[in-house]
Amino acid sequence: MRKVLLAISTSLAVLGFGASASAAPYPPVDLQVSAPPSVAPSTLFTATITGCTPGGTVQVVLVQTGETDLVTCGGDGTTTTTMTSPAASGPFDITAVDLLSQSQDATVVQVQVPGIPQTGSNPDHTLQIAGIVGATGLVLVGVAAIRRRRPAAAA
Repeated sequence: MRKVLLAISTSLAVLGFGASASAAPYPPVDLQVSAPPSVAPSTLFTATITGCTPGGTVQVVLVQTGETDLVTCGGDGTTTTTMTSPAASGPFDITAVDLLSQSQDATVVQVQVPGIPQTGSNPDHTLQIAGIVGATGLVLVGVAAIRRRRPAAAA
């Protein structure tokens, strides 16, 4: 009887009915990268990464400049990195990849030059003023044409 049970348990182990190993950490990683919504050109800013594998390495990339930083995730699943914003104004992307779980996330930060006022005008007001001036001109031309009309001479 022992031999039969040993043969059955061995065959089950060989066929793979045992527990399977998994490289994914438990609970599943939900990586998130965050940074200030806007920064000045060529200044240092801090990006915060949450949901990374404790003790694992996170690769953070500033896409437009190619600046890359490798940081170790803390025991609480968070880490930070300090990077330099691009010199040109406009949006730029920050990506983070947890190298152990391959979980990744990205965010967009706007580079804004401080102290430069927003330019431009509201075309709605310009069109309204132009319409009023044009209508007033037509009324004046019409009044002048009526007043200049001379009565026809009687024959």
